[in-house]
Amino acid sequence: MIDTNLILVDGLPGSGKSTTAQRMFLHLINNGYDVRWYYEHETPHPIYGYDKIETALDQGAPGLHALLKQATENWRGLAESVGVNSQIAILDGALFQTTVGLLRSLRRDEATITSEGLYIAELLRPLQPTLIYFYQTDVAGALRRTAAERGEEFVALLAHRLARTPYGKENNLDSLEAFIAFFEGQQATTDSLYTAWGLRKLAIESSAGNWDRSLNQIAQFLGLSALELPVTPADNLDDFCGAYQDQAAADSFVVMTDDKNLYLEGPPPARLFHKADSSFYVEALCIELSFCRNAQGSVVALECVGNLPNLSKMWTKV
Repeated sequence: MIDTNLILVDGLPGSGKSTTAQRMFLHLINNGYDVRWYYEHETPHPIYGYDKIETALDQGAPGLHALLKQATENWRGLAESVGVNSQIAILDGALFQTTVGLLRSLRRDEATITSEGLYIAELLRPLQPTLIYFYQTDVAGALRRTAAERGEEFVALLAHRLARTPYGKENNLDSLEAFIAFFEGQQATTDSLYTAWGLRKLAIESSAGNWDRSLNQIAQFLGLSALELPVTPADNLDDFCGAYQDQAAADSFVVMTDDKNLYLEGPPPARLFHKADSSFYVEALCIELSFCRNAQGSVVALECVGNLPNLSKMWTKV
């Protein structure tokens, strides 16, 4: 593998950042590397904790300015801490989606944003960082496909965040088309920053969703063998299937199978990658599920572990 202590995976919402970051993480950890993946929405987070972003958005422009100032120091701290322990850190969405997105929401111009991005690059230089950038030739079409796959919650989350920014308060964000306009401008800015980025980098047009080809490109770029996923045990997958409920919150979800793999019911369905025994990683999320059996060997519950806000720990099979 190439010599790097930091892999940045970035692009627009739905471009494949978290899925790709997790697959690299699983491949590296299964091949003996000391690696840590920081999911974009987890908290705590070395650059932007989900809770810190929410607090800053509630505070408006002053809160966002303070958040970005602290983030610059966090990038510096990340370079110092990772450099000491030689661990490989993988971050998705922290640089282009979050940093550039927040600066654009504050109405900063492209030159200012590019300058800030290149300053961060210099802070990270000791880690020999690697940037993997997913872009779309047709931003509008890509966002419409993501919205169709993820459902109403996708647009609702965009609205919840962007509406609280100066940009959101100056523009009518009443439809997906309004967000498309914002993200078309954002990709134009990140394209410019990518061009100016003087460190190791790879750009992939991901609209077609040809993930086998993209993952092969990334593996070659990083000097790795093919990015292999953990093999799901073939026996007794039906034992895990069914509905699970959080008794306190009355929330529930469904585990299902296609006779080859396990999934969480969508939209879109999320594959479960085998970790060990009855434990699995959830696709594109920093969550591990451990299925619990009773004395008779039947699956009766599962335990969720992950750095996500408001994540219930125990779920009962119903």
